Amino acid sequence: MQKRLNLVVMISLLTILTFTAAFSEADRAAANAYKAGRHQEAFLLWLDLAQKGDPDAQFNVAFLLEAGQGTKRNLSSALKWYELAARQNYPGATVKLGQIRKQLNEHNKKQLNRWLSKAENGDSESQLAVSELYRAGEIVPADKIEAMKWLTLSQETARNKSLKALIRRATSLLAKQLSNIEKQEALKRVVQWKQLRVPIE
Repeated sequence: MQKRLNLVVMISLLTILTFTAAFSEADRAAANAYKAGRHQEAFLLWLDLAQKGDPDAQFNVAFLLEAGQGTKRNLSSALKWYELAARQNYPGATVKLGQIRKQLNEHNKKQLNRWLSKAENGDSESQLAVSELYRAGEIVPADKIEAMKWLTLSQETARNKSLKALIRRATSLLAKQLSNIEKQEALKRVVQWKQLRVPIE
């Protein structure tokens, strides 16, 4: 019994050491590729390791995504990888996480202001975008009634057939999530929005 237990422990230990050595080898290859300016190669090597749970690789993938080296710049994906590295207490990952969140919040606020400005001026695509923001509740607090208001307005102003179909589909899906009282409140908000835009005589 003791011999069998020792054998299991030995096999487990050898497996861990082999796995760690393979990680180290791949990490060295990625680091060498990065130093040589082969950023895309480094990104792909680190991405493979990151997906296997290596915190060094997760941090490096996040850094490359943040900088746009070897891959297209993507702050949302960088945030994900920094978060995974931070969960494993990787040094500096928590600081980078905070910085990326701040950048994304600023970017999202600018996007919201740009869409909201156009939506207020009757642009149907922007009205659809603002509706989605209120439905998702990531940049602004979730408000499905406000989302329905903007969808209703976009439906009235859309001229493009494919856009109209997209709006109809979104409206149908959202309507299933609202009570009759909430639907009436959304229509009430549409009327109020229109009344605010009536020229004063």
